Amino acid sequence: MADSTMSRSRPSRDTETRMTCSFMSHTQQHNQELDSIMMGLENDTMSTALVPLGVRQASNRHSEAGPSNAGRLCVVEHTVHKMGKAPDGADELVVSTLKPFGLVVGLFGGDDLLIEDHDPMQLEAQLLFEDGTAVPLLEGATALTGGYAMLSGGRATFKIRLNVLSSQRECKRFRIRVEASSLPRGVTPAAKGVVTQPMRTLTKLFRGPRSSPPAAAAQQAQDAAGAPLDDGADASADGLPQTVEALRALVRAHSEELDSLRKDRDLMWREVERLKRLKPDETGAADEHAAKRPRHTAHALEDAQEGRANTLSVGAISVAAISLGGPAAEAELKRQRTPLTEI
Repeated sequence: MADSTMSRSRPSRDTETRMTCSFMSHTQQHNQELDSIMMGLENDTMSTALVPLGVRQASNRHSEAGPSNAGRLCVVEHTVHKMGKAPDGADELVVSTLKPFGLVVGLFGGDDLLIEDHDPMQLEAQLLFEDGTAVPLLEGATALTGGYAMLSGGRATFKIRLNVLSSQRECKRFRIRVEASSLPRGVTPAAKGVVTQPMRTLTKLFRGPRSSPPAAAAQQAQDAAGAPLDDGADASADGLPQTVEALRALVRAHSEELDSLRKDRDLMWREVERLKRLKPDETGAADEHAAKRPRHTAHALEDAQEGRANTLSVGAISVAAISLGGPAAEAELKRQRTPLTEI
């Protein structure tokens, strides 16, 4: 894959080792939390232990257990897109909803050794909130894709893409529960399930240009606060709106203003074209037209003559001058246009 953080064959194995060690260093503090979460779930036989670093090193060996021995599923590798900071300062796993990430689980026995001799088993990944409750979805919507994998030779590899944003779920974090898929009633699963550490989901991962360290620092501060990408103040330090709603309101206001200007322009062009079609001796028709002239044009002309207008354009002066007296009147109006502001 193009993204080095998403590929199993990364340029540097040291980077993957550091990422894995970072995950494993938090295993002890999460075990008690995971145990309390899973007690409230329907499957009370599920194990919530993650693979300690020593267990993963020992997983290169293989257990002599036969296929009838029940084991437990453990997270062998959990690849994420980014490591962030939670509001309490702790490390936080961050994934994008636009890219898949890898999740590898293994089947281990009571001696913490990988069990390779077992019957093939289909595993299913389900999305939960951090507290273990189910994630409600709209009809026809799916919480994740790539949620099925076959456990064979002691390992199963998922390629999961989440479809739910933390910003749309009260900034909550998510876990993934992996267990055997639907079994006939009365059949005991051959392995206990496992739950991952919590993750926060974003739409796009920030990758600012190298020449803009302030922008990167601002994004890091926003990530540390746990805010979604489109959250923040209504305006930035330079006065520009930051939220989506503020930008939409600004676009609507500009659109209305442009529509008004287009209507004025079309009215002026129609006025000019009609006046061009009049003959010089048709003074009666010109007088009648002057009587029916739009009020805003007449008022603008009066303001220009009295020196009070400040938003009259050159086009409006020309239309008013042609309708009242031709080039001479136009020249007089332009002479009186000293206090006007060109638009």
